[in-house]
Amino acid sequence: MKEVIRKQSFWMFATLFLSAMIGCDISTPITPADSEKQAKTISSNIGEIPLLKVDRSKLKGVSLSKKSSKDNINVVEAFIKADKGEKLEVGEGQTGKSKVDIKKHDLPFDMTITFEWANEVTYQGSIDANEAPGSVLNHPVKVELTYKWADLIGVNEDHLSLYFYNPDTDTWEIIAGDLNQGAKRIRAEITRFGQYAIFEIKDGELAEVFKRGINTYYVSKFIKNKSGGKVEVGGKDAGKCKIEFKKNDLPEDMTIEFQWAADGYLEGLLSNVEFGPEGTEFNNPVKVEFSYRLADLGDIDEDDLRVFYYNEDTGEWELIGGEVDKKEKIIRVLLKHFSRYAISKA
Repeated sequence: MKEVIRKQSFWMFATLFLSAMIGCDISTPITPADSEKQAKTISSNIGEIPLLKVDRSKLKGVSLSKKSSKDNINVVEAFIKADKGEKLEVGEGQTGKSKVDIKKHDLPFDMTITFEWANEVTYQGSIDANEAPGSVLNHPVKVELTYKWADLIGVNEDHLSLYFYNPDTDTWEIIAGDLNQGAKRIRAEITRFGQYAIFEIKDGELAEVFKRGINTYYVSKFIKNKSGGKVEVGGKDAGKCKIEFKKNDLPEDMTIEFQWAADGYLEGLLSNVEFGPEGTEFNNPVKVEFSYRLADLGDIDEDDLRVFYYNEDTGEWELIGGEVDKKEKIIRVLLKHFSRYAISKA
């Protein structure tokens, strides 16, 4: 089974750097696996529909620069007192946040906990005690682990699960958990420190969920409900995506996270990272512009392009509509809630 875990050489990634944008952070994208060269279709309420793939030849004219680096956001270490507990968190908006919630008396004694999740290749990591590696917890501890930017081409999400590496038996053991495909995360309870990973069961064997990289433009902006504001991602050459909140459109003051593909497929996420779950509704419909300037349309008629959103309850993409502006290469649409969106042929 260890051989399955070590098979990483097949997957090669080439780093692209995205253009600088005023007022937003640019994430560093990594090209997806070779399997993404295949057409990607998704299930919707109107049948199978194709996602638009980015025409990488159009990226040649885009001015590229790298996001400034900082401390490793995928690792945190903290000394936790057993009689108090603490919540540990790694990752950030565009990569997805993962959490470990250690309550009072969950730990057998005061100790330093190291939480690491999602390295540069796969969605695996460790939740371990420096003073007592692999030890047993007093009570089950809740964890929330993301696979937000996993390369899911050819992966059946229904078969994803969280696993624990048992060093006593040298095997990966399944952990019962709650899989949320819309939010791209698994919630579970763990009873022991050690190594954890998200795998797919495929033909009776574990298959790694490979990290896709952050193939997106990204911005996080705090908006006051009483004044509203505009959130924008993209660039002059790649096309800009915008969402505009008027006064009292939001249920409260909140931080808005807006992501859109810059490499791979035109599929993005508009979500609120501080208040409420995805699906939180706006007080009023808000105007959004999605760019498809980099899309490889093939034989698709631009007049047939529409916006879809992912319905977490049904597991399907649902047609919203939209007005196509062929000159600007954007689709304008009114949205009612935070969700995951994509452009496709209706």
